[in-house]
Amino acid sequence: MKKTLLFFCFLVYTWSLDGQIINGRFTTSFYTFEKYESPKFSESHLLAYQTAQFDITKNNISVSTLLQGSKNFPDVGNFSAVRMYNLFFKWRNIADIADLTLGRHSVFAGVGNGLIDGGTIKLKFFDKAISITGYAGANVKENLETEIASNRKDNYMVGGQLVTTIFSDLRVGLSYYNRHRERVSYKTLRADSLGLPFYRIIELDSPAEQYASADVNYFHNRLGRIYGRFDYDLNFEKNSRIQFGGRANLTSSISLTGDYIYRVPRIAYNSIFHVFNYGNTTEIEGGIEYAYQPTLRLFGKFANIEYSGDKSQRYTFGMDAEYGSLVDSGNTGYAGELNALSAQIYYPLFDRILIPTIAFSRSSYKLTKQSERMESFTGLLGATVKTSQSFSFDTQIQWLNNKIYKNDFRLLVKFNYLFSHQLNIL
Repeated sequence: MKKTLLFFCFLVYTWSLDGQIINGRFTTSFYTFEKYESPKFSESHLLAYQTAQFDITKNNISVSTLLQGSKNFPDVGNFSAVRMYNLFFKWRNIADIADLTLGRHSVFAGVGNGLIDGGTIKLKFFDKAISITGYAGANVKENLETEIASNRKDNYMVGGQLVTTIFSDLRVGLSYYNRHRERVSYKTLRADSLGLPFYRIIELDSPAEQYASADVNYFHNRLGRIYGRFDYDLNFEKNSRIQFGGRANLTSSISLTGDYIYRVPRIAYNSIFHVFNYGNTTEIEGGIEYAYQPTLRLFGKFANIEYSGDKSQRYTFGMDAEYGSLVDSGNTGYAGELNALSAQIYYPLFDRILIPTIAFSRSSYKLTKQSERMESFTGLLGATVKTSQSFSFDTQIQWLNNKIYKNDFRLLVKFNYLFSHQLNIL
């Protein structure tokens, strides 16, 4: 199947070389760190990554891919690998109503989202005021290997979404999602009726997720925004998520925000985890934002989270400026005690050829009221250098200091090359 997919994309690419536009990016990264095997023995490691991204387009047809290879020096286990994030063919605006995507691609359709090896079709009616999206395909393995899953009847994702924007400033969506994940069979020892051991193959049903969802989003350019969402678990026949909130623009500079979220943990049907006790969460958050200038924004948020028999609080205060940010955040209650202060400053020099960056953070936390309070410090010193429109490189020195790692320094170096060409071979 892997060769079939690659061959299909190759045919699409070569159907006509004349007039194709090829855009691409090559990124080469190196990351060094010191790994401690014991308190007295450590070993230096170098991780190397090579990423290649291509978009080949002619008229309404395109082929896109994103690949990454990695290597660890010295080699440890199965770290070295080639990952295929996507490889798909797309035909836009077929008969002025449809978009078709085939291959490995990401799906974002309401309650359904994920990476599949399959197809997605989107139909648009009434000048795009109504759109219908449908998708189906095999799940992609977590290691993103290039091979397509073989047992697709127990390892697939299907679903769809209907979206309408007929009414001005109002978007309404309905979506459905059904996903099965393969569980690999295994051999183990069991006892027969006489107590004698024998080997038995254990085969389990694939865990399943099946949801229906509705969402509403109303946006007013001057007054603000109101939205809501409802997810229903069709397998367990119960509510999965209820959310509504909004943003009110009191003045041109001051805005209020509010959110209410009721969530049930998303546990797959036929999964062993659904037999354990688990609780729902209810979260209420309110905030205020003040835009002092277009390049300076102050904000503050506070949230209360209700667990089963307990609760926790979360707060965030900070500012975003043109060349940096400062944020103070924390948790209290059931989720533990945490306070974190982070700051980042960057400033472009020489007409944005050089952009140095400095960042620092301090965290203080306790897992429970009886736990020992611990502190962690991190720092970053880096720069981005853009020598031309096509080439740039980044470098960072990272520092970490806490109870486990004392003055841990790491180095990241990344090279980027971008290109765009038009072929006129024929």
